[in-house]
Amino acid sequence: MHRLIVCASVPTMDGRVRMNKLKEVFLNNGIEFLFWGWRREKTEYTTEYPLKHLWTGGGYANKGLLFHYPFWIMSVFFNALKLKKSDKVYAVAFDVALPIYLASKIKGFDYIFDNPDNFSLTYNLKGVTKRFIDNLEKKIAKNALYHIVPDRSRVNEIDEKTVVIPNFPLTSELEKAKVIFKEGKLDNIDIAQLKDDKRLKIYINGRMVKQRGSEWIAKTIEKLDPDKFLFIVAGNVLCDTLNDTIKKSKNVVKFSRMENYKALSLYFCSDLVFAFYDPALPINKKAAPNKWWDCVACGVPFVTNDGIETAKEFVEKEACFQLPYGSDRLVDLLKELERNKEEIEIKKNNLKNFETYNWEHQILKIIKEIT
Repeated sequence: MHRLIVCASVPTMDGRVRMNKLKEVFLNNGIEFLFWGWRREKTEYTTEYPLKHLWTGGGYANKGLLFHYPFWIMSVFFNALKLKKSDKVYAVAFDVALPIYLASKIKGFDYIFDNPDNFSLTYNLKGVTKRFIDNLEKKIAKNALYHIVPDRSRVNEIDEKTVVIPNFPLTSELEKAKVIFKEGKLDNIDIAQLKDDKRLKIYINGRMVKQRGSEWIAKTIEKLDPDKFLFIVAGNVLCDTLNDTIKKSKNVVKFSRMENYKALSLYFCSDLVFAFYDPALPINKKAAPNKWWDCVACGVPFVTNDGIETAKEFVEKEACFQLPYGSDRLVDLLKELERNKEEIEIKKNNLKNFETYNWEHQILKIIKEIT
């Protein structure tokens, strides 16, 4: 019987939304697998699934991290050389797919390339280096059993191996989120008060960094009347300016990091969601965030910025609000929507025009073909 190896440059499958969704699909459907990960910090991990760390150290956001990447890639390669031809590998992102591709040429095993972000865009590569990496990425995708991407814009051409699966939330997690909202309790916190609050409620979630408009958001919060606006924050605040604003603002409700279905429940308490991406970064122009599809699933419109190519469908269907990145017009827009919420209701109705995706069904269909 062949094994399924899932490999990604994270310590477990429990932290990031995409990895957690994969874990839930595998565990809920009795799919046996071994996870190969990168233990970024010297922390002990307890998981519901077999776990093997191929490399340790480096952390997450520091200059020394780049030093560790070659060792991580080599560790993946040499461990992959121990696999049998009958084994299958689910490789997440380019830094895993590259050594898996090279090892597969020697050992003959098959792999799936789950490609959430283009490597050359993520690291803003240019010229000859960009062309070389892009061609290598295409070769890896061509040799994979399947090449999974979250948006059509991530690939130049669609072939029979390319599978586009938008970042929709898991159906099971969406149902659990609805139960939390209906009951009005989130980890012993009374969110019924949030539901009933008459202020305009804006939800800010995910990874809050400068490149995702965090300083812009902080300035916006400070300029708005606390008696008319309520900000719901959940996730990692990695921007000092926003952190300071949250601490001193009376109209901010801050939740710590939480499981995805719990974060989803807060969409139902909100009128709007912020989803900003600095278009000066090439990867941001092709952003395919979970929160856009969370908004579709939960029926809550979002506010985003100009310069994001992948927002085009939402803009054309008048299902979101859009304005220049960093613009003071955000304050004016929110004040206008607080006075008259009719435009929000129009956007909510327009979100219903989007096709819904059963993310787990599409992933499961692929996995069942190889296990």
